[in-house]
Amino acid sequence: MSNAVRSTASSGTGASSGSSVYESIRAVHEYLLFHYGAADVLMPYNFGPHAALSFPQRTAQICAKYSPESGNSRALDLGCAVGGAAFELTQSFDEVVGIDFSHQFIATANTMKSEGEMNYSILKQGHIFEDHKAVVPAHLDRTKVNFSQGDACNLDTNLGTFDLIH
Repeated sequence: MSNAVRSTASSGTGASSGSSVYESIRAVHEYLLFHYGAADVLMPYNFGPHAALSFPQRTAQICAKYSPESGNSRALDLGCAVGGAAFELTQSFDEVVGIDFSHQFIATANTMKSEGEMNYSILKQGHIFEDHKAVVPAHLDRTKVNFSQGDACNLDTNLGTFDLIH
């Protein structure tokens, strides 16, 4: 084993290191912005990769192209964060299961499911924050989604089968 590999293996820099970052309120608010933020807030300038906006929704729409046409279809959104793509998948699937390692992300996704919206703040500069509201679009059926905390490397065997994994 090389020194670099030994160093990494013994230093605790594996998959779970740094995961506490995803338990912070700041991370939750940043992910709410990423999943639900308006285009002009995410990219307030005329220049930039505007085609990169709405990433969670776009990836869910790509997956939808491969959804089964019959009923009882199920999708698994692994690493669902605060649920943006999972809600989008409800347009093409009868049931969506969203799993994330972060307890805070799952709590937030469940709030988005039950309330349909959530307030958050984003850092503008220095100590200046700006308040926003994340909203699940009304045309998406929030009742089709179930969120739970879990480890993608050690999934519960009782999850069942899925027609798509996102």
